[in-house]
Amino acid sequence: MAQSTAYNMNSAKGAREDLSDQLRRVEPQETPLFSLLPSSSAPNALFTEWNVDDLGAPNIDPVLDGTDLQFVGASATASSGSPGTAGDTGHFENKFANKARMGNRIQQLRTGFTVSPLSEQIAIAGIGNLYADAKAKASLELKRSIEVLLGSDEAGSTASGGAGDTCAGLGAITNSDTSTAGGYYASGGLGASASSFAPVTGSRLDLTTATGNLVEGFGTIAGTDVSLRALLQAVYEASGMKANFRLFASPSIINAISDFTRTSTGSTRFNQQISGGGSVSLSVKEYESDYGTLTVIPDLFLGRTVSAPTTSVANRAYLLPSDDTVSIKTLQGVTAVDLPDIGGGGKRGYVTFTGTLCALNGKHLGSIV
Repeated sequence: MAQSTAYNMNSAKGAREDLSDQLRRVEPQETPLFSLLPSSSAPNALFTEWNVDDLGAPNIDPVLDGTDLQFVGASATASSGSPGTAGDTGHFENKFANKARMGNRIQQLRTGFTVSPLSEQIAIAGIGNLYADAKAKASLELKRSIEVLLGSDEAGSTASGGAGDTCAGLGAITNSDTSTAGGYYASGGLGASASSFAPVTGSRLDLTTATGNLVEGFGTIAGTDVSLRALLQAVYEASGMKANFRLFASPSIINAISDFTRTSTGSTRFNQQISGGGSVSLSVKEYESDYGTLTVIPDLFLGRTVSAPTTSVANRAYLLPSDDTVSIKTLQGVTAVDLPDIGGGGKRGYVTFTGTLCALNGKHLGSIV
C-alpha cells in the first residue's frame, strides 16, 4: 500500500518551503584604512600636491671672530662641509634649495545598480526594498574597492586612452626603492627631487623569500628573518619622532606578531592574566616598542589588485603614524546618485568615489611585503 511520506509529498504536491526572511552577506566588509585614515581638504585639481622640505646636517664648525659671511653661487653643493650646506657658518645660503612638491592623482571609482518595475512589486525573502538594498550593496562593494585601491601597489598614472587617472597606493608610497621602474618616487611625475623624500632603506621588510620570518628583535634573527624592531628603528632614525603608529596588517603578519608571545617550539613565552579572571591572552593588539606604540589592525584588502586574496599579498602590512601624516582627500566621499526611470526599464543609479591619498612625510612610513 502506497504511503504518503515526507519525501514524496514534495513541492510538486504542495509541500510548503521554509525560507526565513533573512539575508546575510558572507563576504568581508571591514575597510579599516578607509574608515580610520583621517580626511584632509578636498582636492581642487586632478593632481593634488603638497610641499615638503628638509633640514641640513648640523654644523659645529667654529666661527673666526671678525669674519664676514660670504655669498655662494646657485650651483654650490650641499655636501657636508661645503659652501651652501644648511647650517654653514661661513656663507649666506638658500634655505629652500631642496624644497619639493609631492602629489598624487585623483582617481574615480563607481558601480551601478538597477531594478525592474515588476521586481519591486513582488515579495523577496530577506529584502524589504529591492532598490534601497541594491544601493546599500553597491555602497559596500565600492568601499571594498576603495580599500583595495588605498592598499594597492599602484604607482599612480595620468589618464590616457580609455583609462582614467590612477591614484598611487600605499604599496608604492611606502616603497623605499626609488629606482623601481614605474614606482611612485621614480616616475610618478613628482620631479627629480622627490626621491630624497622617499621612505628610507630599512623601512620596508621583505618576506617574499620562502624561508623568511618576521621576528621581534635582533637576537632572534636567523637566515632571511627580518626584525620588526629594526623597521621601527629605521623609521625613527629617519624621522626623529617616537610616535603612536597603526600597523594595518594581513592575517599572516598578525599571526607572526602574536607569535612574539611564544617560543620557537610554540610554548608560551609570557602570560597576561586578566585581572580578576583566569584568562590568558596570547594576542598582540598593541605592541609597545622603544620607538613608539603600535596598534595592530587586521586588514584583508592590502596589496590586492582584485577582490580575492592571493598568496602574493599574504605578508603585507603598512606602518602609518596615527596623526595626519597620511590622509584621504575626497570629493564628497562615497556618494549615491539616483537616476530617473527613462524608458520604463526600471529605477537605476550608481555610487561613486573620487579621491586620493596624501602622504606628507615618506620618511615616517614603513611597510612589510
